[in-house]
Amino acid sequence: MTTPNPPSGPSAAASAAPHRHPLASLVPLGLEVGAWMLLLTTGAISFGLAGIMGFFDTGLPADLYSVQPVWDVGEFSIRHGAIALTVLLVVAAAGLFLPTSLLGSRLSTIGGIVLSSSAAAAGVSGLLLFFSPSVWLAWLTGLLLAVMVALLVRQAPGVHRKPWRSVGVAAGLGLFVTYIAQIASGVAAGVPAQRWLLLAAAVIMLASAIASFALPVAADAVDPTTGAFPAQHRGRGEAQITRPWACYVLFGALGVIVALPQIVVADLAFGQAGTYAILCAALVGWAAGFEAGPTFAPGMTRPRLTAFAVLIVGVLLVLIGALKELSGTAILSGAAAFVVGVGVRAQPYAFSRRIGFGIGAFVALLLTWLGTALDVPVTDFAVWEISTTEVAYTVPGLLTIIAGIIAIVTFSPLGVRGLGVDLVHAFRAPAARTTTPEAPVPAPEAVVASQPRGVDSARRLAENGLFIAFEGGDGVGKTTQIRKLGQHLAARGFTDVHTTREPGGTEAGQRIREVLLADRGVAERAEALLFAADRAHHVADRIDPLLAAGGFVMTDRYIDSSLAYQAAGRQLSVDEVGAISRWATTGLIPHLTIILDMDPAAANARTESRGAANHLDQAGLEFHSRVRQAFLDMAAAEPQRYVVIDADRDPDAVAADIAAAVDRTLAAQGIRPQPPTVSQSPAVSQPPAVSQRPAGGEQQAANRPAAAAEPEAESLAPDEDATTVLPSASSGTGSHATGEDDDDLATTVLTPQGGAEPDPGDAETTVMPRQQLHNSSRQKLHAQAEIERQARERLRETRMRGMRRGDPQ
Repeated sequence: MTTPNPPSGPSAAASAAPHRHPLASLVPLGLEVGAWMLLLTTGAISFGLAGIMGFFDTGLPADLYSVQPVWDVGEFSIRHGAIALTVLLVVAAAGLFLPTSLLGSRLSTIGGIVLSSSAAAAGVSGLLLFFSPSVWLAWLTGLLLAVMVALLVRQAPGVHRKPWRSVGVAAGLGLFVTYIAQIASGVAAGVPAQRWLLLAAAVIMLASAIASFALPVAADAVDPTTGAFPAQHRGRGEAQITRPWACYVLFGALGVIVALPQIVVADLAFGQAGTYAILCAALVGWAAGFEAGPTFAPGMTRPRLTAFAVLIVGVLLVLIGALKELSGTAILSGAAAFVVGVGVRAQPYAFSRRIGFGIGAFVALLLTWLGTALDVPVTDFAVWEISTTEVAYTVPGLLTIIAGIIAIVTFSPLGVRGLGVDLVHAFRAPAARTTTPEAPVPAPEAVVASQPRGVDSARRLAENGLFIAFEGGDGVGKTTQIRKLGQHLAARGFTDVHTTREPGGTEAGQRIREVLLADRGVAERAEALLFAADRAHHVADRIDPLLAAGGFVMTDRYIDSSLAYQAAGRQLSVDEVGAISRWATTGLIPHLTIILDMDPAAANARTESRGAANHLDQAGLEFHSRVRQAFLDMAAAEPQRYVVIDADRDPDAVAADIAAAVDRTLAAQGIRPQPPTVSQSPAVSQPPAVSQRPAGGEQQAANRPAAAAEPEAESLAPDEDATTVLPSASSGTGSHATGEDDDDLATTVLTPQGGAEPDPGDAETTVMPRQQLHNSSRQKLHAQAEIERQARERLRETRMRGMRRGDPQ
């Protein structure tokens, strides 16, 4: 008897999953809200009690009514209160790591029981603190709360993705209760009102603990994607940052903002409700910045936006310290928290929020309880009184400003390059940037050296030849521009030029292309793997051999297409798709990548007009918008290797921009244009069609700079009427499809007065006698003369740009 295989896959998992009670998702929410309420009220009570009676005495509930009057007369010990908050922070940090280290592997089986027990213990401790206020009991409550939170995060990882939601509920309730109490019974009633909030928090904790016994908290009790980085965002110029230290600085500043409101209120005698007012403003600002971060300042490169956020937060901290007014402190705290949210969400970063937040809060509290108040004499009659809280804000603020200046210079992989462009275009949509950069393209070693650390070893540039990739969405005109660039290179005397495409640049690649583009295609991950497989064979069988022989290779699509279509378009992992392609190509990258940019709607209209749209072309405007943005982001991250061209223009204007960019790359690589072939005098008798085919080595050498060829190349500069050789259809340049018949593509050598002997080592040339030239069609001669004129104009423009930049020609 055989047992049938059990069902597998998502459907089986769904059918096997037990039915959950509809109230199960409220259990972790109740635990989290109750924990924050208990922590805030415990901190406020421990601060007040420590300032009036010490750390280990047990007082009476009536003692809390004397806290505010002691604040008002200036006899409250802020140092003792700050020490109480510091110890509470330390024991809470210790509790976050205590459960895992004690339970080890058994945590997965008994974690739910321990979670419910710790929540119940924290609730009981809160009740004891309600009836017998004391600082040491507040510390014990904080430790139990931290243990419960650590277990809660282990059981339901999604609960802390957006913490301001549950903290906001607790802080908002505290603001409401304390303001009502102060309005009804005076400012002194604000601190005692904390006891009733403490009672409510303890009841919520006990109720949630009981509910967690009956409805255990599971990982799927909350949305695990809450707070995940959005798939669609418009920020340009993302870059992989291996050490996001600027994010730690930003969360350190947030720790300062959250740790000091209670001390500020006591120092300036604002009233207990002011603590919650400042805290609520900071939470609103943090939430707004967190949500706005991915799209804030879309025209600025994302690491640089993070660096500017560090600098601005430092300035705001200094300003908060200088204020001695409640509303201004609350507003600036909210603004600083907003900037923190923007900075850490400008792009995805891998860092720990707890570490930066804890260090910042600890430093601020340490500066407070060290008693750093100063009196600075300004004149004989005026003294500048620097309070304890002013020092606690100002010192971290100055350190953050210094860190911001360092971040602007070093945090972005681009350094300070393009800083002015980022500032000018910060709030412009990146899609508007389609102009060609004017800076010359650096040498290969400069390109490799500019890559982020850890990626250098995975990338390589071909030592010989020139590798150019054309990228962009479907319908932007890559095929047309590749043909025009081939004509431009031929006009400059380069003969060993090859065109190819992905997928389908090889015989095996053509079969892969049929699989990829047929009908509805394949699964998303299979699609990415097939593109990588085609690319691996394409590089090994065609691109690498041609480059090793010194040839020029122009490819229609390369690795960036996978990053744009499969990673951004299909929303697969950028790191995984990039790693597969780098492994497949052994790290080969182009010397120049030309991105033809066009609005996706206009490009789709072009594709539909051809009537040959495949399933990728029909993926929808949203898909192609993500693809376009991915191309622009890659170009912004490495402007030294990319050129973005506005393709929604006349094709000749687009071709002129591309030719200028390629000429700059040739100059940076040290590759000079080759001299044209000059035929013999007309008096010399030649057969009507004599073909001279150069040897393979001579043809490859024509693309490399040689000392013997340099005088001839330089002699062309002043002579605008020098003969231009147009390669024949059989020359293998890859610059065919000029719009004429194949018979019209044969190279014609027009000999000027005093022509010299032809060089037998030049490209295949057909020499036609004068009589045959006279019998040729007048339209053909005009067409050839126009091509020569355009080539001379491009050469003249290139030389003029080189003279303005001081480049050697």
